[in-house]
Amino acid sequence: LNLLVLQPCMQRELICPLCWNIYTDPVTLPCGHNFCRSCILNLRLHNIVEICLPSSPSDPTQHSLIAPTHDFAGRLCPVHHQILEYYCWEDLAFMCESCSLSGGHRGHRVQWLDEASEAKKGKLTEIIDRLISEKQKTHTKIHNLDERRKQVEQRAESERQQMTELFREIRQQLDALEEKIMREMYQQKKKDLQIFSHIDELQKEKGLLEIKIEQYGRLFVSDMGKWLISGKLSAAIADVTNVIDKVGIYGREATGLSLDTDTASNNLALSHNRKSVSHTDTRQNLPQTPGRFQEAQALGTRSFSSGKHYWEVEGSETGGWRIGVAYPSIDREGDQSYIGFNNKSWALCKFYNNYSVIHNGERKGLAMPPSCQRIRIFLNYEAGCLSFYELSYPIRCLHTFTVPFSEPLQPVIICIYFQANG
Repeated sequence: LNLLVLQPCMQRELICPLCWNIYTDPVTLPCGHNFCRSCILNLRLHNIVEICLPSSPSDPTQHSLIAPTHDFAGRLCPVHHQILEYYCWEDLAFMCESCSLSGGHRGHRVQWLDEASEAKKGKLTEIIDRLISEKQKTHTKIHNLDERRKQVEQRAESERQQMTELFREIRQQLDALEEKIMREMYQQKKKDLQIFSHIDELQKEKGLLEIKIEQYGRLFVSDMGKWLISGKLSAAIADVTNVIDKVGIYGREATGLSLDTDTASNNLALSHNRKSVSHTDTRQNLPQTPGRFQEAQALGTRSFSSGKHYWEVEGSETGGWRIGVAYPSIDREGDQSYIGFNNKSWALCKFYNNYSVIHNGERKGLAMPPSCQRIRIFLNYEAGCLSFYELSYPIRCLHTFTVPFSEPLQPVIICIYFQANG
C-alpha cells in the first residue's frame, strides 16, 4: 500500500504517530488515540529513550488498552466516505471536511469534534453544576420543612397535653364543687326537716300548754292555798321556757340593718336612724349620686357574700311594698331598676292584701293572705337560699328562692304610697 496515494484524512487514521507506518497489531487507548501495540509497549519500556530529553523519569501514563476498532463505517461520511471530523452547531450533526466546503452544511457554524466535544462537556458541566445546586437547595428546603414539621408536631403534642391537663383539673374542680353543693344541700335539707319537726313539736306543746292553762285557771279560782298556786305556776313557766329552748326558732341574733341614703330615691323619707322609711310626694332634693334610684326604693348598707343572715321588716297595714335582696349592679333608673323586674333582684310583694313573689319580671301569686305585718327574711348565701317568713302564730314560710348567687347581696325595699318600718 502506497502511503503517498492515501488521502490526508486516511493517513491520520491509518498511520501510527510513533513509527509513522501503517498500524501493525493496532490498539486504541481509553483516550481515543491509536498506536501499534509494539510502539506503545516500547514507549512504556523506555526503548525509545534516545528521543527523550535528559531528565528524571516520570511515572508513565497508565492507559487501559482495549481492542482496536476494525469497523470505521460508522465514523465515515455516508456521502463523501470521509472521516467525520467536524460538528455542525446549526444542524447538530457530524460531518466531514467536504460537507463543510461543498455540502449542505456550507456556511454553517462548524467546529472540530474535539473542540465541539469540549464545548458540549462544558455546557453539560454547567447543567450538572446547576442541577447539583438546585438539588442542594431542594435538600435544604426539605430539611427545613422536616424540621418545621417536627416543631409543629411537638407544639401540637405540648398543647394537647396542656389541654388534657386543663380539662382534667376542670373535671376535678367540677366534681369537688358538685360534691360540696350536694353536701350543703343535704345539710340544708336536714336543717329544714329539723325545723319542721320542731314546728310539729311546738304544736304539740301548744296543745299541752292550753290544757295546763285551763287546769291552772281552775286552780286559780279554787280554794287552794297560795303556796300551791305559786308552785303550779312556776312549773308551767318552766314548761314554756323548755319549749322555747327546745324549738329554737330564732336560733341566732338578727342582723342589724339600716338604709343607704346614697341609694334612696328622692320620693323616700328616711328616719334619723335610717331604719324607717316612708313614701312621700315631697321631693327630698338629695344630691345626685351614681347609685341613687329614680324610683321609690333604697338598698341597705350591709352587703352579704357568705354566711347565713336574717333581718325583719314591719310594714303598715295599708298600702303596698316590696322587700328582698339585690345585686349592687342593679340598674338605678328605668323599668329594669324595679325590684324583681330584672335578673339581679328577688322580692316578696304585698299589694291589696295579697302576697306574691317576683324575679326577672315573672310574678307568682301566693295563696295565703297576709295575717300580720312582720316579715323575716332569711339568707343562706352558700346554699343559694332566700326565704320569706311571716312571723304570725304559728310562723309561716311564704316562699323560698333557690338560686346560685354570683355577686354580693344587699337588702332592698320599695314603698308604694304607704309607710313602712324596717
